[in-house]
Amino acid sequence: MGLGLVLSFQICALNAEVVLTRSNPFLTAEEEQYFKDERLGTSLDYLLLSAIFYFPGQSKAIINGQILKVSDFIDNKEIVEILPNAVILQDNKGEYFVGLKKVKIK
Repeated sequence: MGLGLVLSFQICALNAEVVLTRSNPFLTAEEEQYFKDERLGTSLDYLLLSAIFYFPGQSKAIINGQILKVSDFIDNKEIVEILPNAVILQDNKGEYFVGLKKVKIK
């Protein structure tokens, strides 16, 4: 698991090329498809989700360099759920999500 997290930080530093690959190496293809099929809301592309530490009830996410959990706020939006491949946020205007980017190391 540690190697995957280290790679995600190196990817950010290298400005890796975005390609179509599996986005979360810790999920099976079936798990990834299950979470991909859910309707998540509006994407917030200006936030950078660099890692998810997924464990039901205790998950954490790194967004814009901050380690966050459910009920924390970023950009005046509350984190309401952390999924294996995305973070769901909410404010008084609606629900949003930030997803893991699909990357390939050169």
